[in-house]
Amino acid sequence: MTEKELLESGYKKYSGTDIDVYYNKDICQHLGECVHGDGDIFEVGRIPWIKIIPGRKSELILL
Repeated sequence: MTEKELLESGYKKYSGTDIDVYYNKDICQHLGECVHGDGDIFEVGRIPWIKIIPGRKSELILL
């Protein structure tokens, strides 16, 4: 999908310097895999709750 299609489909974009994360709450299974995978990047009580950390692209891709 293109970025335009993702955004039109309800995805929210979280931008970083070397990677962007697209999240859609309607398809999330709410299992907490992202938070358990890396609490520094994904923190439910924080706004924004997804924080792209420079230099951690390879870790983020694995999640």
